[in-house]
Amino acid sequence: MKPILLTLIVVALVAGCGFEEPSSVKPPA
Repeated sequence: MKPILLTLIVVALVAGCGFEEPSSVKPPA
């Protein structure tokens, strides 16, 4: 899998968690 696709997936997951939990907008990285 290309790193770009992985990045997009991670961003999508982080964004989804951020929308559901405003307190977790910042990525754990």
